[in-house]
Amino acid sequence: MIQNRLLLKQKMKRSYFYLANLIISIGGLITILILVFAQIIYGNICPDLLSIPACYVILFLIIAVILSHLKITKDKNFIYFIGSSLGLLIATYFSTMQIQGSANCPQCLIGIPLCYAAFVMFNLLLILKILEIRSVE
Repeated sequence: MIQNRLLLKQKMKRSYFYLANLIISIGGLITILILVFAQIIYGNICPDLLSIPACYVILFLIIAVILSHLKITKDKNFIYFIGSSLGLLIATYFSTMQIQGSANCPQCLIGIPLCYAAFVMFNLLLILKILEIRSVE
């Protein structure tokens, strides 16, 4: 009886981490899709990463994260951690460049550069996934 309650409590905890992760990922996807459409229509919205607009790369990575989180891919955790780690690396790079003044990240409505938001988002995604995995153990 006590063991069943403990298992149920672990599953509930894992579900909260899973749901929070999914909500943040979808929010990031919506935001990056808006940037990608603006990049396609107006051009020169996102800074370039090896001659490719960074928002295209981030879009690909966030889609990989969502697909692996939804367990559509075979090796879900590997793809999840690769996608979110690369996203964090790119966000860190552009955040640093933004601080130094050598990159110009697009800004949200309240004036915060979106590379900072991506930095926070990818950190949260990694932390939540680690907490989700540890809640099973």
